Amino acid sequence: MLTKHRCVVSSVLVALSLTAGHAGAEILFEDGFESGTRNTTQNGVRWHYSTDNVRPTTDRAYKGRYSLVFPFRGVPSGQDSFEEQRIRFGNQYKELWIKYDVYIPSNYHHRREQGGDNNKFFAIYNNNYQPGFQVNFSLHPRSDGGSNLAIHYYRNGREEPFISNRDALFTPEDFGKWHRIVMHFKVASSTNASDGVQELWKNGRSIMSIKNLANGGPAGLNYMDEAYIWGWANSGFNENTHIYVDDVVISTSPIPLEEDGGTRRTVPNPPTDVRAN
Repeated sequence: MLTKHRCVVSSVLVALSLTAGHAGAEILFEDGFESGTRNTTQNGVRWHYSTDNVRPTTDRAYKGRYSLVFPFRGVPSGQDSFEEQRIRFGNQYKELWIKYDVYIPSNYHHRREQGGDNNKFFAIYNNNYQPGFQVNFSLHPRSDGGSNLAIHYYRNGREEPFISNRDALFTPEDFGKWHRIVMHFKVASSTNASDGVQELWKNGRSIMSIKNLANGGPAGLNYMDEAYIWGWANSGFNENTHIYVDDVVISTSPIPLEEDGGTRRTVPNPPTDVRAN
């Protein structure tokens, strides 16, 4: 009986922490695709362009019945794959937090190619694209078929070198599983300032944290109003590779890094092994 009571109390506490976690964040947009569409519009935020094959599906979901599938097509070596979903914010923002759950399939393999083999993971920008504010998280291949994370950014419309991180975002241990991704983006205060922020956590653990990024756009274009999930895969994939995204949240304040509403499993320190390529 005592065990039963403890289970009930524990369940209540988890529910309360989930509610409190989201209540503390200033949510602009939430979508778990349970309508089977991408018609959700909240606070001016809405889904925009996508490649033809990206769609809500019941094939797999983190919660509920639906998620959004990115069905990257298998192609011969030297060819690219491309699947992308854009989202428009409807307003100009200087700082945003983005969260979603992503499923990396068991056959995921980030192959090495002679030419470019970096793949887009998430991009956020001014919809003028250039010379406005523009940054993204990119993926680079690992010897085990997984992906390392890198920051790709522009300063005043000029492309800057990648900032790479040797900590993996995905390894074979992550394949065939769902993962919670939380990202934090802040625009530098001016074109010449180095106070931009770009951070990413996976399952509550800090993967990359840069807080002195010189990512400012030109005057009048130094803000973000559009983003896209996944995108161009320069490496291509050997096999059809279906990646799923569920429960997207966009907020102007911090989002809990874990499903139970917690902020972190361990205090995430900025990576020490960061280099520019």
